[in-house]
Amino acid sequence: MTGSPAEPDHRTASGRSGHHSHSGHRGHFSAGYALLALVSAGAALFLAVHHPLSPALASAFALALAGVTAWRPLLGLALLPALLPAIDLMPWTGWLTFEEFDIAVLAVAAGGYARLCVHRPQASAASGTRAAKGLLLLLYGAAVGLAMLRGFADAGGFAWGWWQGYQEPMNSLRVAKPFYLALLLLPLWRARFRANPGRAARWFSGSLAAGFGVVSLLALWERWANTGLANFSSDYRTTALFWEMHVGGAALDAFLALTAPFAVRELGRANSPRRWALAAGVVVIGAYACVTTFSRDVYLAVPAGLALMALLAARQGGRPDAPAPGRPGRWPGAVAAAGCLAFALAAAAVFPGSGYR
Repeated sequence: MTGSPAEPDHRTASGRSGHHSHSGHRGHFSAGYALLALVSAGAALFLAVHHPLSPALASAFALALAGVTAWRPLLGLALLPALLPAIDLMPWTGWLTFEEFDIAVLAVAAGGYARLCVHRPQASAASGTRAAKGLLLLLYGAAVGLAMLRGFADAGGFAWGWWQGYQEPMNSLRVAKPFYLALLLLPLWRARFRANPGRAARWFSGSLAAGFGVVSLLALWERWANTGLANFSSDYRTTALFWEMHVGGAALDAFLALTAPFAVRELGRANSPRRWALAAGVVVIGAYACVTTFSRDVYLAVPAGLALMALLAARQGGRPDAPAPGRPGRWPGAVAAAGCLAFALAAAAVFPGSGYR
């Protein structure tokens, strides 16, 4: 994720010299970016002012997040993975179609596109693969849109409502909107990677590791409150704050599996005792959260992700994972391999006679 060994040194230098030192230019106002910023801001505030608990706090949250993103785009984007497992309050609001995370994504999009209106990184050269990827995204987006329309029709036609359930038209919008929200953020991440690939990769990895830490703390809190931390025999399934799991599913399992390798990567890249201790704490708590899901999906997916990370590190020729000059190198591939083995052994010991299956 940090670029090839042949990258010139000016990228590393720009990453150390501050936020405005990397390639970019001002003065070319973009009407398209301005329109996206206005639409995103309007949608975020529309949801915020209709928040069931506190429209004022929701609006202040949206404005603050948009402002932070306009000021420091990477910071706003990096906050989203850490917020995702913690801020949706459906059990308290009753909202099913919309969530507080939707407000956060739209606010970040508003701030990010407002920033791009006046400060855009240099565009990279066009390529045939970019056109192919764009076509695939377009086709998939069209398929999602068609499925949403079929869902509206099957539920008797579209009808707006804040409190609709799973059998009503707005549920189709609930299922479709994550793809379009991710698509809305894609150009913002691409712009940051064009500006400074190494810096953007570090922020992206760190943000996913932070999300892993947040959800692991929530899982730890839930088990402490309901089963006790040392109870490995109760038929209890951890959900953290993923309210969607009240009707089943594997939202927690998927989030843990997708973010665990990035937490291990941060441990392997730690270049100070304080950072190493923080990353090690996240990995230990996260390992507990993963093991106590008693889920075969997690038990297979986490070692697979760690093994893939070790293979990718080995493919880089065994070099440390792009340490900055003057910093000690670390070996995330070796850490990932050791973590994969340790987790697999723990899962094999716990699963046959423990907990929810």
